[in-house]
Amino acid sequence: MHPRAHLPVLLALALLTACSEKDEGDDGCTPNSAMEQDTNQLISDYRESIGLGPLELDACVSDVARGHSEDMASGAVPFSHDGFEDRAAEVMDMMAGVTTVGENVAWMTAGYPDPAQTAYEGWLGSPPHLENIETDVFNLSGMAVVENDAGELYFTHLLVAVED
Repeated sequence: MHPRAHLPVLLALALLTACSEKDEGDDGCTPNSAMEQDTNQLISDYRESIGLGPLELDACVSDVARGHSEDMASGAVPFSHDGFEDRAAEVMDMMAGVTTVGENVAWMTAGYPDPAQTAYEGWLGSPPHLENIETDVFNLSGMAVVENDAGELYFTHLLVAVED
């Protein structure tokens, strides 16, 4: 048994067709943290390994995701996709050419040595999450990871299809 097998990692997903304490970037959006970048890179590397394009990480889409991670971390909403339709509509309203938005979320307790890898592996091990990751039309990504006072991490990953 894995030494951390007793620690819960919960995953959920959603699909819809159609700012924080950090300094804002030039576009007015919060720059992604190293963990957010690492998690997105793991997913992009996986996509490239199966012949799909990478997901370009977008700070403004990440801000939309961050709001949900903050709400889950604070207990304002349960670990869920509550409000996904609103997040998807916000992404669709803020950029032209968005045709589809998907969402994967993950939650884990404190104590994992590599939370980005743990979330990534959890999503790949779950057929519905993997389906979102392997959807070929997605080309843009928003990634948010928020830690609460108990050290729990809440991941929200928005996957976005933007037509050229």
